[in-house]
Amino acid sequence: MLDVFLCHTGADKPWVEAFAAKLEAEAIHGRNLTVFFDKWDIDYGENILSRIEDGLKRARFLAVVMSPAFARAEWPRLEWQSQVHDDPTGKRGRILPIVLHERDPETGEPLEIPTPLTILRRFNFSNKRRFESEYAEFLRRVRGERPRRGNFPVTPLIGAPGQETPTGGPESLVSNLFPVARYPSQISSDFTPARTKREVWDTLKGKVPPFILRRGRIYFFYPHDAEDNPFRPVLAGTDPVTERPVEWLKDEDRSRWLMELFNTALREHCYHLRIRTPPGEADPFYCPLWDSKPRVFQWGPKKRTRVLSKLIQHTTLGLVGVHYAARLRFVNVGSEAYLMVEPAWFFTKDGLWPISGEHMGRLSTKWGGREKNKTVLKHVLMWGLLLANRQERISVWLGTESLDLFPVPAHTRAPAGIADDEMSLVDILSGTGGEVPDEDVNELDEVLASVVEKAKASVHEALGEDEDEFTETADEEDDGDSELELPF
Repeated sequence: MLDVFLCHTGADKPWVEAFAAKLEAEAIHGRNLTVFFDKWDIDYGENILSRIEDGLKRARFLAVVMSPAFARAEWPRLEWQSQVHDDPTGKRGRILPIVLHERDPETGEPLEIPTPLTILRRFNFSNKRRFESEYAEFLRRVRGERPRRGNFPVTPLIGAPGQETPTGGPESLVSNLFPVARYPSQISSDFTPARTKREVWDTLKGKVPPFILRRGRIYFFYPHDAEDNPFRPVLAGTDPVTERPVEWLKDEDRSRWLMELFNTALREHCYHLRIRTPPGEADPFYCPLWDSKPRVFQWGPKKRTRVLSKLIQHTTLGLVGVHYAARLRFVNVGSEAYLMVEPAWFFTKDGLWPISGEHMGRLSTKWGGREKNKTVLKHVLMWGLLLANRQERISVWLGTESLDLFPVPAHTRAPAGIADDEMSLVDILSGTGGEVPDEDVNELDEVLASVVEKAKASVHEALGEDEDEFTETADEEDDGDSELELPF
């Protein structure tokens, strides 16, 4: 998590940079405050829209630095409007408006505060003599401390930093990481005359299993002596070595190599499921449309469906393809490999080719910004089922073996959670709690039922509870955003 996202225009960047540096020098709960400042957090060559979207999602507060120049700028408007759309009345208190200049220092033009921000109490840094007092109030708000009352000292809120308070007991936290159920038994390598992947592809032709080239060697998952080893034509045969993947996870360099091998295999796995990435890009993965019909995901005897992508008529852009998407990549966490799934939205001109970057950023921010945590988690679960392709596990082909993953995310136990922000984990994993009514649960096929039962067992084991003691109560109310349908 980040503490503050600084929304500003280029004309105010020197002041904002100094403000960001001052904030990051402050302490909160034994650590330094963290801010998102574009000059520091968007490197050369990085996708600007993607980094901004990521920063907005991670930040606890959005500080909007306002001036006449800010009111005229397009980019800052895109950032704060997406957050206002998610909380139009300011009830969550996440947006912190800052008045930097009430009039333009050169032209004298007055500041016109955007209407949605006029209802929020603002910090005023326009008077330099009052900077320290306003800064102290801003810092207090970010730290989650109560306003001073009379001569009483400032006291911290009970609970997490910000405006949240904890639950009375422990909770389970569900991640977006799918754990590996079974690793391949070996990694083979040998010296090779090939110096590029293109040389290997041109020599082997046809379908080539995952491999990488490092320091004059080629690494792959076939046994050296396997009769069907397709890599023989590119092996020198002078130094065959066999290693165990689980040992690679303990080494910093080789762990990265292993993740690259797994990610290469994942792309091939997605290709056979008709899941693609934009041309020349590593992410996001999405389900293209090759005709005008919606792309659906089906299961159960009654062919229950979820729309994955669909063509719609946009008011200004015309025909637009709207797609569930995700950034999918393997990561090493604590010497274990996980598939990380980050749900997203993707938009195309005709179901295949991406729309322009400006429109992509606006639409993805607008659509993603209105989704609550429960909805995002259900998107993660949907991707697990989609990648499993109706099987009990996600099986990624490596050659003679497969990399198997559980299609249910990893979870852990926390001593406390956020008050009024919890629901039954079993209900989520079972697809209930607003998404699938109780009377329709039997429509889910045996594959999903098997996954859910194993997930329940692992949840109970992690919680140290008996099955009978784990109550399965669905959400008391459905906020309408949980259905895995595109919100047209």
